Amino acid sequence: MNPTSSEDTIPNRDLRAFVESLGRATTSQGLFHSALLVSAIQFDRQESEWWRRSHEHLDALVDELRGSVGLAEPGNERRLLQELAHAFSGPLGFQGDSDQYHAADNSCLDRVLVRRRGLPITLSLLLTTLGTRLGLTMHGIGARGHFLAGAYVDGEMLFLDPFTGPDVLTPEEAVVLLCRQTGLAPQTVAPSLRPAAPGEILVRMLNNLKVTYSRSGDLGRLVRVLDWVLAIDPDNTQEMLTRGLILLRLGDTHRGAKDLLHYVAMEPGDLEQIERIKQELLRAQVLRAKLN
Repeated sequence: MNPTSSEDTIPNRDLRAFVESLGRATTSQGLFHSALLVSAIQFDRQESEWWRRSHEHLDALVDELRGSVGLAEPGNERRLLQELAHAFSGPLGFQGDSDQYHAADNSCLDRVLVRRRGLPITLSLLLTTLGTRLGLTMHGIGARGHFLAGAYVDGEMLFLDPFTGPDVLTPEEAVVLLCRQTGLAPQTVAPSLRPAAPGEILVRMLNNLKVTYSRSGDLGRLVRVLDWVLAIDPDNTQEMLTRGLILLRLGDTHRGAKDLLHYVAMEPGDLEQIERIKQELLRAQVLRAKLN
């Protein structure tokens, strides 16, 4: 991750807190906290530490699991993983939200904790956080077209798909599952069965919200998502171009023009987009002159 620290690109309290959290996202608990902050894009939080309730909720789940599945000890990690998976999908009641897949709540960890419904990535992130707290070695798996949870057990990586159920999968079974769900070929999905870096996971969560707001036409929140993506990856010129064009549509010609001119400076060879940018800036200038 190469987060920016420019005040120009960190316009609110929650985004600043998110950027500050990225340095701690290399740990499971730190990544959970960074991912939790993402829900501030959807909800306007008035409390300065609104996220504390979700951490307390997570602690309560860990205590509940410790009372029912125990802790990882040498030689019993596989059994603990199976018990954790069954408890997560069974007594705890977490499952995929197929009916409202693109609902923003499914990308907001605080809402996932309450509703016990979520996307593959939010459920997997929560499952790996709980498993790590219980002593397992777990990671988020950013597979092609679908997100899984993974655990190292006896030198082997095993996989879980908490969106669909509690089954613990071998690498071969995970490839079959992914091919069935995505329609991709085994040689395409197999190399993607690897632990995802914290930045990859967070950007993937943000991209899910991008889809949600694009589908609903919520351009204001779409800009907010792009603010967060660019805070993680300030050199992402395509996202900068997209944000600039949306800002012009929203009438924020100052910020929009700034993004678009920055894009031109970073991508001087993209003549097709540069021509488009010229036309958009001219249209915005004409509109602004009419309004004045």
